[in-house]
Order: sequence, then C-alpha cells, then structure tokens
Amino acid sequence: MKESVFLIQCSRFFAPSNLSGIGGMHHEHIHACPAWRKEHPHYDCIFVNTNLDLEGMRGWMCLSTDIFFFHLQG
Repeated sequence: MKESVFLIQCSRFFAPSNLSGIGGMHHEHIHACPAWRKEHPHYDCIFVNTNLDLEGMRGWMCLSTDIFFFHLQG
C-alpha cells in the first residue's frame, strides 16, 4: 500500500442553495500547511457529518485540518 501526504486538497460539491457556479457546483481549497507562504501556519476548519440519523447540523462536527492522507492500493 502506498501512502501520500498533501498540504492542500480541492473539494468539489453541489450546493443547490448557493448558486455559486454552473448549476450550483462549487469548489473549495482546504489547507493544512505548517508554513503558509513560508510564514504563518494555515489550518482550515471543515464540517464532517458523523451521524446521518440526526437532523440539520446536529450530526456534524467542526474539525481543524492537520494533514491529508491518501492510501492507494494496487
């Protein structure tokens, strides 16, 4: 298994309530950089749905990004 570490991840998602692109498509760059532009750290906050059974935002957690891991098999 091969592992890779990234400091920036691009997330693409559909946001029908926010028509920010073609048909509601939107993208964000999420950062986990210990030295943004060789100066201060830049760690973004993200929302993660941890319980699909709860209504609204009750099943979501606010997390700080530290690092992005990708596991590749094959």
